[in-house]
Amino acid sequence: TKMRQITLNNTDIREPLANTIRNQCEKNLKQDSKPSVWSPLTENALVETAISGTLAATAVRSVLASCGPTVSPIVLDTNPLDSLQLLCEQHHVCFEDPQFPPQNTSIQSHPSKAYGVATWRRASTLCTAPVLFGNLAKSVADIQLGAANSSVLLASLSEMFRISHTNPLRSLIQPSTINPHGIYSVQLLIDGKWRYMIIDDYIPCNAEGGPVFLKHRNGNELW
Repeated sequence: TKMRQITLNNTDIREPLANTIRNQCEKNLKQDSKPSVWSPLTENALVETAISGTLAATAVRSVLASCGPTVSPIVLDTNPLDSLQLLCEQHHVCFEDPQFPPQNTSIQSHPSKAYGVATWRRASTLCTAPVLFGNLAKSVADIQLGAANSSVLLASLSEMFRISHTNPLRSLIQPSTINPHGIYSVQLLIDGKWRYMIIDDYIPCNAEGGPVFLKHRNGNELW
């Protein structure tokens, strides 16, 4: 494009201005040609990730904050599962929920000892052939509540099973298969809108190594 004569202090600045624009355009083209993957991992977060073997808490919180937690800090308007999954894959680490870490202090209703919590284990390590969803769950009779003696939870699950011909939770949990990085999203209907909660696969367990709370009678189903 032709440029009109532009002067500054009686000096024609068309040529240096054109050079500046040309250089910036070339720089933009080079940047556009590079594959760009957004990552919230700072240098400190990378170190934390490498040392712990799990995605840094600062990186996780950065992703969650970008997903519109308008209802509460742990309930999100958009699903960040793909972004967090990609970060775990890139850095060869697992996911750990910084908002509900595998620590007894996360269970706040009563002291953890009252429930018999002795340790926390990844769900995939609880049995030899784990599956997230099998074909056996037909009703709440397949569920053992353990220390989660909640009639409200039982009634809610019972109603969901009553109106569904298959496991009603299958469509609400992503992915629907075992995730080697230990990260899942749960879809919840809150205030008339579908929202999302991100969880890891740590399970509070008793001294024998089994789940303290809910579990399926067939020990292989982890949902």
